[in-house]
This record gives sequence, C-alpha cells and structure tokens, in this order.
Amino acid sequence: MRTINEILDKIKEMKKLKKDSELAELLGVKQNTLSTWRIRKTIPYDVFYHFCDKEGLLLNWLLTGEGQYKIYSDAEGVFRAAGEYHVDDPELMIIIDDLIASGAGDRKLMRLVKKFIHIYNEGDRQTRAWVRGVIGEAYDEVKEKKQDVGSSEDEGTEPKSNTG
Repeated sequence: MRTINEILDKIKEMKKLKKDSELAELLGVKQNTLSTWRIRKTIPYDVFYHFCDKEGLLLNWLLTGEGQYKIYSDAEGVFRAAGEYHVDDPELMIIIDDLIASGAGDRKLMRLVKKFIHIYNEGDRQTRAWVRGVIGEAYDEVKEKKQDVGSSEDEGTEPKSNTG
C-alpha cells in the first residue's frame, strides 16, 4: 500500500502539477486539507475514488501501485463510466477494482460483477454482507487461477541429459 505522500505525489506526477495548491484544486479540496492528510497520514478514500472515476483509473492501482491502472473497455463500453460501478465501501471498491483488473476481458465475470454491484447498492445490510462475501470469493478464485497459470508457465520441462 502506498503512503498518502506517495499517492499525492503520483497524482501530481501524472497530471504534471508542480504545487500542492494545484493538486488541491484538482481534488476539490483546500490546500490546508491536503497538508492535514500529509501530516496525519490519512488516506481520503472517497476523494481518491472520485478522482479515479473521473480519470478512468482503478482505485486499487492508485492506492497500491499494483495491477492494471486504466479501466478496460469491452463491447458494452467502458465499465465504470456507465455509472454502474459505485459502491460506498472503499474496501469493497479496492477488491472490485482488483477483480476487474485480474479478470479483464472476461465478459461473463464483468456482467456478474455489474449485477452484484447493483444488488449491493439496492440491498439492505444483510444483502450487502452477502454480496461482499460473494465478490470476495470470486476475487480469491480469480487470483488463485492466475497464480496457477503463472506457476504452470514457470514450470518448464527438465533439461535433457546429454548422454552420448
């Protein structure tokens, strides 16, 4: 996980900003708010979520520096830009972002994620907890499959002995 200073500096670098006052304006906050974040080492997930949404970035990438950084497009258009992607739980947003990055290109998975986000947003507390669990399980399975594929690619055939 990046520190607040690393995140803010990454945004400044990406947007070619030199001053914190420019960054504060971009994020829609006062400069002293930025300073407070830096001093207290506070990560304002909601502000970064809205920034990523506006810029077409994945929140997980901004916070960790890992994985795909741009939102992918599929035949149905840009997934997040459709407004079907918001949940009010920053931790769940990180999992969803990483799930999307890990399963990019899998249209069936993306349609399911969209449906679960809708169910989450419309659901009561118990339904939201259930959706968190299902999305977490899907995330674990996608990660496990990626690791299995990666480890089987790493395993080569043993070198042939040269007995003559």
